[in-house]
Amino acid sequence: MNAFYFPIPKMTLGLIIGILVCEDTAIPWITLLTALSLLIIALAYLHFKNHIRHKTLISLIMLLLMVAMGITVTKLRTPEDNKQHYVHLLDSKNQTKKKVLLQIRTVLKSTAYNQRFYAKILQLDTTRVSGKVLLNIRKDSLKKTIEVGDIVLMYSRLIPILKPKNPHDYNYKTYLKRKGIFHQIKSNTETLKIYKTSKKSVLGESFKLNKKIENKIDSLQLKPTSIAFLKAFYLGNRNEIPEDITSDYKNAGVLHILALSGLHVGILLLFFKLLLRPLLWIKKGGQIRSISIICLLWIFALITGLSPSIVRAVSMFSLFVIAEMLNRQTNSINTLFISAFIILIINPMQCFDVGFQLSYLAVLGIIIVKPKLDRIWTSKFKFIEFFNATLKVSLAAQIGILPLLLYYFHQFPGVFLLANIVVLPLLIVLLYLGALVVLLAMMGGYISMLNLSFEAVLNQMNRYVNWVATHEFLIFKNIPFDQWMLWGLYGLIFLCLRFFSNRNYKNIIFMLSAMAVFHMYCLQKLNLNPKKEFTVFHQIKKTVLGFRNSSNFQLHQVDTIKPYFLENYTSREGLLGVNFQPLEKFYSIGDKNLLLVDTLGIYKLKKTQVDWVLLTNSPKIHLEDLIEVLRPELILADGSNYTSFIERWRKTCLKYKIKFHDTASKGAFVIQAKP
Repeated sequence: MNAFYFPIPKMTLGLIIGILVCEDTAIPWITLLTALSLLIIALAYLHFKNHIRHKTLISLIMLLLMVAMGITVTKLRTPEDNKQHYVHLLDSKNQTKKKVLLQIRTVLKSTAYNQRFYAKILQLDTTRVSGKVLLNIRKDSLKKTIEVGDIVLMYSRLIPILKPKNPHDYNYKTYLKRKGIFHQIKSNTETLKIYKTSKKSVLGESFKLNKKIENKIDSLQLKPTSIAFLKAFYLGNRNEIPEDITSDYKNAGVLHILALSGLHVGILLLFFKLLLRPLLWIKKGGQIRSISIICLLWIFALITGLSPSIVRAVSMFSLFVIAEMLNRQTNSINTLFISAFIILIINPMQCFDVGFQLSYLAVLGIIIVKPKLDRIWTSKFKFIEFFNATLKVSLAAQIGILPLLLYYFHQFPGVFLLANIVVLPLLIVLLYLGALVVLLAMMGGYISMLNLSFEAVLNQMNRYVNWVATHEFLIFKNIPFDQWMLWGLYGLIFLCLRFFSNRNYKNIIFMLSAMAVFHMYCLQKLNLNPKKEFTVFHQIKKTVLGFRNSSNFQLHQVDTIKPYFLENYTSREGLLGVNFQPLEKFYSIGDKNLLLVDTLGIYKLKKTQVDWVLLTNSPKIHLEDLIEVLRPELILADGSNYTSFIERWRKTCLKYKIKFHDTASKGAFVIQAKP
């Protein structure tokens, strides 16, 4: 045995562990380098001494080396360890406007008011720097079209990305941090200059090609919905697909159809293999075919704008094609993990990308689970076996990603098999027809029958998805699922697969024990959580109070319209339902009394002591007088108040040395009481 032999999956696992450790723990360089040196020395000693019997020890050292590598590649991307990063030139409060020179890297989906971009900072004042920011430019002020590669000059303040305001809100700050973005810039064309760069780049040319094809698709004599789907399938732009159709696909469990992913690349790979099959008839045709397929896949990646999801998928399938070209009897799992290893070495933050996780676990599920399903049922008839294969692939992929779906989206479409068995074959047809439609459009051609065929198949697919989505009783929403449940369910799936591979008493005991533990934890989480909590949520122009007692939850507000944060909050907290109640003027919360002071500033005092005061809807009061009368220990201000009022109240509380909490800057006010 070679001492340096170490399976690729274990190497990738070690790398991932290192990335996760570095994300949560600050490790000094001196500690990391010392650990790396000791591990390399230990490995070299065991190798040259030929201590083959220490196989387990060698594997452990190699695992730790990969962990250290994961920590290293992650630390190299953090601003603290990059002295050229722009954050080192900012003042503590980021109040000073600076001269900022930017280069546009990515064009994002615009909001109602702003056009958004990811941009690379080239210069801050007179200093050359590195780093990326989120750029927001007012739509009504944008006179020139900004493209990837353009240079933008402005005088602006770099604003930190804010944390979520309410418990379990989507953490956009963390999302951008993992992309290397820590600040945003808000501007208009009055404060910036746009320079069209003559220097060509891969991203810039990819963007131009994407736009060129988009214009050709827009010129097609097709219905708006058909054009929207063509853009989604080949350009990665699904913004124009109607919301009702998107909702149907989500509820039916086939939303991945609309987002460019490994599924689309895999189907195109099969198409390219079939198209270039005649090359196998010539000398060295296999190598020519493989190289051609790889080139076509990367051309497709360029057309889509080199989105991370497509780059991942193309990289993975390119490795499979290379292995096939070299006539290597490679293990599919090894090839899969090699592609993941390469991607994570280049960009370790991909580890936290939901798309990355779903893509690789779906493929892993297909590789591991589908062969086991093949042993259970097959058909001698090719037509029936085609649908069987579709069903088995869908089921295997769903098993691979089920825990992640529950963790991130708290929803499970019970009709996904019913949807996928029809939608996947139709998708194959649509991708092939659509490819021909787009290619003809690029060459200035047009075949009416081809376009009509594409629209006919698309209409049938949309009708079927809509029919499936109407079975709402099979769509399970707001499922409470935390991180421990995530790991527990993956562990349970592993033990079940192990049992079906080797049905002995040992494996069945492990599987049943794991099921019992998982079941008990779920029951405890769902029904036996004694948590008691009071929350003043942050909601613009509205006062929202939450009272939690175990799994029961009361929401106090002026109406029964569900706030935007409610679905995530109830799912994450494992709440059984929501009981809407009107707002009151006075609340007793444990041993504390809360008084609400509303718009007019009129309030009635009870004989009991007032401990907390909640100011809502910008009341016209003299806060000094209120403090003198009530002597509260805490003043609260929610999102229903004007910013100018909040700043004035903050100064007053500072003067009287009273605690002040406003939800706009500090987020929701949460107090937990003893059960």
